[in-house]
Amino acid sequence: MSKTMVEDNDSSTMKILDIDDDTHSMTRTRDGVKYSVHFQWWKRPYKVAALCLGLLCVLLLAGIIGLCVHFTGQHYSPERDQLQTSYNNMTKEGDQLHINYSTLTKERDPLQTSYSTLTKERDQLQTSYSTLTKERDQLQTSYSTLTKDRDQLQRETIRLNKKLKGRPCHEGWIKFETSCYFFSTVNKTWEESRVDCLRREAHLVIINNREEQVFINGLNGANKQIWIGLTDTFAEGTWKWVDGTPLTTT
Repeated sequence: MSKTMVEDNDSSTMKILDIDDDTHSMTRTRDGVKYSVHFQWWKRPYKVAALCLGLLCVLLLAGIIGLCVHFTGQHYSPERDQLQTSYNNMTKEGDQLHINYSTLTKERDPLQTSYSTLTKERDQLQTSYSTLTKERDQLQTSYSTLTKDRDQLQRETIRLNKKLKGRPCHEGWIKFETSCYFFSTVNKTWEESRVDCLRREAHLVIINNREEQVFINGLNGANKQIWIGLTDTFAEGTWKWVDGTPLTTT
């Protein structure tokens, strides 16, 4: 606490001003009457000014921020709406793409299964093709071998036929081409004639071609009948030659 002396201009009386931190008192005497006044006073007035200035700055800053927000909102509102619309459209497109992806995935699975099945079938066909190719090659080789054997047999047959043509027949037999023919004058049944031919180490005639047929008919004569080596004893109604070969007609 401090005291201050104050001189009054209207009176010669001195006043004493008592000042503490917050409270101030001042005494004054006028016309023999003593007046005492008490009032509060700030010890450091610049703090109040600083506080007021700070509040003013805060209010000013808040106003500036509000104005910025207001004008910024008005300025960017169309762009914000456009961005929001674009975002919504992209969201819809994303959902549609997801649906399309799911659909394609479902369609892909059966196709993948079909592809696997076709691949297996292709492999099986490839294996079968390879097997058939090998069999074909083997058959081709066999065919070539058989062709060579056939040609050799044909050459051998020709050679033997030439040899047989030069061989004479027994007495009473008639020669035609490479065969010898015997015509019996005794009437016999077909079975008796067959047995007689076997006894002579021969068989009833087997007609192999038209030339032989003409030869037989020429020797037979118009009024003679002969037995030939054709029978259906193997199966009734099915005619075969005595050597087992089937009858063929041309």
